[in-house]
Amino acid sequence: MVRMIDHTLLDPAAGMKRLDEFLEQALGMSCASVCVLPWMVKYADSRLRDSDVGVGTVVDFPLGGETAMGKKAGALRAMREGATEVDVVLNRGLALHGELDQAVEEILDTAEAVPDLVVKVILEIRELGLDLSRRAAEAFINTGVDYLKTGTGFYGSTSVEQVKLLKEAVGDQMGIKAAGGIRTLDQALDLAEAGADRLGTSKGHEIWLEVTGS
Repeated sequence: MVRMIDHTLLDPAAGMKRLDEFLEQALGMSCASVCVLPWMVKYADSRLRDSDVGVGTVVDFPLGGETAMGKKAGALRAMREGATEVDVVLNRGLALHGELDQAVEEILDTAEAVPDLVVKVILEIRELGLDLSRRAAEAFINTGVDYLKTGTGFYGSTSVEQVKLLKEAVGDQMGIKAAGGIRTLDQALDLAEAGADRLGTSKGHEIWLEVTGS
């Protein structure tokens, strides 16, 4: 379970003291990765480089309204500063108004620019709706995108139903990351059973304590 967790710190008010404590937690848990704000990446890399914890960050987060060039630039900067994973937000405005192909192409261009990184696309299922989310998910099969992510967490909690939707759409051809409102071990287990491969949560340490009985 712990190796499924992307331990997350995306609070814009967080400073270095909290970041240090957060990274110590990640090392202690040996979670899959951290997911931090872009300004934190270089320092996180310096702390985690010799561990088995990946360094993830977000691109065009949380709105997804950046230009295609801006998305690519964000991913390239993250790579240069030591990131091993990027979570990139789909342009929801394009997708909702008949331009899903363009929204997908922006993500694919970004993924192509950083072939050595694990790329996760954030769909925001609550806002896209079920049918469009399924179509978007299917569009990323057999591309440079590694994971589909349910949402940013800014528009409500993730759910078992969202994970099942993605699992039905892509099967085992892509990874699935659930994120948003995951606070307990029971939630994590339910999402994993539904098909999630990664769990993005700011409560990773609390879940680890539940797992270990600490």
